[in-house]
Amino acid sequence: MSITKTTICSLVIITLLLLPTVSSGFTINLHLSTTTTTTTTRQYSILSHRCDTQKEEEEKEELYNEIYKKIQLIASELWKGDEIIPSLQVSSSSSPANNNNNNNNNTTIFSFSEGEAELEPTIIFSERCSYFKNKAIHTGCPKSQHSYGLLLWSGFSTTTTTATATTAGGSTSSSASDAVLSAKFHSAAALQHHLDGIAIMGGIVRTGTGIPKKFKNVELGIKIIDYCASVGNPAGINKKAALLEKEDNYVDAVQLYENSILNGRINALLLFNLGWCLINGRNENNKKDSIRGIQLWKDAAALAPDQGSEEAAWFLYKEYVRDDPKEAQYWYDLAMDLGYYE
Repeated sequence: MSITKTTICSLVIITLLLLPTVSSGFTINLHLSTTTTTTTTRQYSILSHRCDTQKEEEEKEELYNEIYKKIQLIASELWKGDEIIPSLQVSSSSSPANNNNNNNNNTTIFSFSEGEAELEPTIIFSERCSYFKNKAIHTGCPKSQHSYGLLLWSGFSTTTTTATATTAGGSTSSSASDAVLSAKFHSAAALQHHLDGIAIMGGIVRTGTGIPKKFKNVELGIKIIDYCASVGNPAGINKKAALLEKEDNYVDAVQLYENSILNGRINALLLFNLGWCLINGRNENNKKDSIRGIQLWKDAAALAPDQGSEEAAWFLYKEYVRDDPKEAQYWYDLAMDLGYYE
C-alpha cells in the first residue's frame, strides 16, 4: 500500500528528520497530554520526570538522544521517496525555554504524549480506520498515527480478506497485516516524541518486523522498551512484561502491570493482560482471581476501540457463553463490531 502525493500534505520528511535531539546538560520533562474532554481512565496525568542525580540525568538524556537518532534513521529509510505527514509538534516539541529568570542556562523541554487517539462519538467502530488515517495524514496527530499503525498491524485496516471465520452471526473476514506501513506510521509518531510510538518502535527494532534487515537490533530494541517502561508508559510496560512472560516470569510481569495501575497509567491492553494473568493464576501465589480478572477485562472493553478492548470483549464472550447467553451475546457483538475473531 502506498501513499500518493495527492492524499498527503506537502511537508516532506526532512522537516521531522531535522528535529533537534537532546543535548548534554538539558533535562527531559515528560508533559503527558491528552485531547480527552471527559473524565475517563484514558486521561493520563501530567508528570515530570527528573533524575535524582546529575549523572542519572545525563545518562537519561544520552539514552533518549541515542534512541531518537536511531528512529530518525529508520524513519528516513521507511519514508524514502514519500512525502511525510505534517507534524503537530514541529515548532513546539523541542523549544528552548528558560525556567528560571535568574539562571542563564536555558532548559529545553521535550513534550511527550502517549495513548491512542479519541474516536468521535459519531464515528462507528467499523469506520475508525479511515477516521484515524485521515487525522494521521492530514493533521499529523501522533496519537492518530499510533492508532492507525496499530490497525495496520492487527489487520483491521484493510479489506483484503485472508481468512473467514464462521460465527453465530454469519461470517467475519480477517484482513492482512501491513507491518511495513505500520512501522512507517509508528516511526512518524515516535519522531513527535509519542511514547507509545517509541515503545512500538522498540519492538519493531528488536524483531526487525516491517523494517529493513540492517536496522534489526535486539539489544537496542530492548533498550528502547526499557526506556519507555522506566518512564511509566503503558505500551512500554506491556512490551517489557511480554518479554518477562516469554521467560515464564509472570510474577514480575504482573508486578509491572499492578504498579502501572497504581500510578494511574493504563491502557486497554495492559488491563486485558493483567486480567488474563489473574484468571489463569499466573501470579506470585499461583492463585486464580476470576472475579477481578473479569472486571479488568470489562474495564479494558470499556476503552473500545483501543487495542486490547477487542480481545477483552471476545474473552468475555467465551467466559459467559455457557452460563449466561445474554451476557455473552453482548460481548460477542462488541468483539465483532471491533473486527475481532479468534
